[in-house]
Amino acid sequence: MKSLFQSGVQQEILNRIDTLHKDHKPLWGTMNLYQMVRHCVLAERHYHGELPVVIPGHIHLDNGPELLRRFLHDDRPMNRNVPTAREFIIQAMEGDLESELAAWKSLISEYGNNFREKYTHWFFGEMTRDQLGQLSYKHNDHHLRQFGA
Repeated sequence: MKSLFQSGVQQEILNRIDTLHKDHKPLWGTMNLYQMVRHCVLAERHYHGELPVVIPGHIHLDNGPELLRRFLHDDRPMNRNVPTAREFIIQAMEGDLESELAAWKSLISEYGNNFREKYTHWFFGEMTRDQLGQLSYKHNDHHLRQFGA
């Protein structure tokens, strides 16, 4: 399973980000390019421990480890239109795309730099560092695919 803790995989994602331009349209979903990039920046900030996410009361993390195991089971891409935490839903239709792209690339480049060993995902619960690297790859890959990158 690919992970953002692998330097070659990091570079793959960075190269794909570099192919994005303001005229890109989504192949599915409702987000425009700015919203998708901002969404990915916020998700990465959360993975890096910079942005807390409230775990909704109706989500029970008891089965999170089993769901995570199935989710990370192989290299198949994420399904389309998967729900997300409200903190990652972007209402603004436009903003400084170049700044957001630079922030996204910077966050991707930081994988491997003193990442903590444990992480708590808002849906899956406790995760290891390796699982986080795999999840982040799948999430970034999903949105890059969404825009044909």
